[in-house]
Amino acid sequence: MSMKQKIKLLLVGIGGLFLLFTIIGLIIPSSVKISRGVIIEADSIQVMQTVMNVKTWPEWMSWMQSKNGALIQFTVQNGQPAVEWRSVENKDKGMISMTGTKNDLIEMLHEFPGMNAAKGGIRIRSAGQHQTEVLWMMEYPLRWYPWERFEGIFLDSMIGAALEKALNDLNEYMKRGGV
Repeated sequence: MSMKQKIKLLLVGIGGLFLLFTIIGLIIPSSVKISRGVIIEADSIQVMQTVMNVKTWPEWMSWMQSKNGALIQFTVQNGQPAVEWRSVENKDKGMISMTGTKNDLIEMLHEFPGMNAAKGGIRIRSAGQHQTEVLWMMEYPLRWYPWERFEGIFLDSMIGAALEKALNDLNEYMKRGGV
């Protein structure tokens, strides 16, 4: 087998693998739905007021906390409150903005550089006397790229852990008095 044939065979093999990964990637869903929930020992109205006040977000969203070296800016996006942060240590940054409210749902848009914007929200419902169910949901859209579709398999565990920590921190914040 000549060198030219070996190179041709190698290129055909690489093209075949790329095609295989693309086909498999197209079978994987085009979005990932992530959700985490917690029961908080507080009145649902008080929890709703706390979550709707973006100035409390750095108190219970650890990635926004200035003690972790984040620079925080409260802003307005499309007429709705938002929080933008940038980490001094590792240059992470992002923005979460409220996009509206519907009954017991605070709608949000999660934007992180290098990632697709994810729509979602926080649902707050009474779960009994002085108990509130808080559910944080996101739908993260994936492009058709095979590597992005495969990455989507791991997003629930990565982003879900951050949402879970934030909800547990919200619970602790509410125990200390909330807003």
